[in-house]
Amino acid sequence: MSVISKTSRPSTPAAGTPRTPKEHDGIWLNLGLITDVTEENPDGKFVRLPRGVALSDLDVRPVYPTMDPDFATELTLMNQVITQLKDKGLTLAEGESVSIGLEVQLYRRQEEQEAVVPSKDEAAAVANVLFG
Repeated sequence: MSVISKTSRPSTPAAGTPRTPKEHDGIWLNLGLITDVTEENPDGKFVRLPRGVALSDLDVRPVYPTMDPDFATELTLMNQVITQLKDKGLTLAEGESVSIGLEVQLYRRQEEQEAVVPSKDEAAAVANVLFG
């Protein structure tokens, strides 16, 4: 049961509530392709997709000593990439862009599979272990 009083506040900001600006607002990772590369224009023209990744949405994640070492190594590298991107983004002038060496992959998420329902005997055995 929850108790609501005159001093209770919602745990998430209400719609329309202004969000606090972040240091990396306005810095984006844009995906796209380079076209029109010529001798006169060796850099070509970057044509971006309509959605990017806001650097302000990327947060480093804690690495704990109890984590699987391989996963901790991946997290450490991911945190370094995020930090480097944010640091470089702050050096760009407004409207300036720079190509970076990130790999882009197309991914389709795995659909949730139907859970296997345990038999009555299996459920009873688990209940017996838990509750005696």
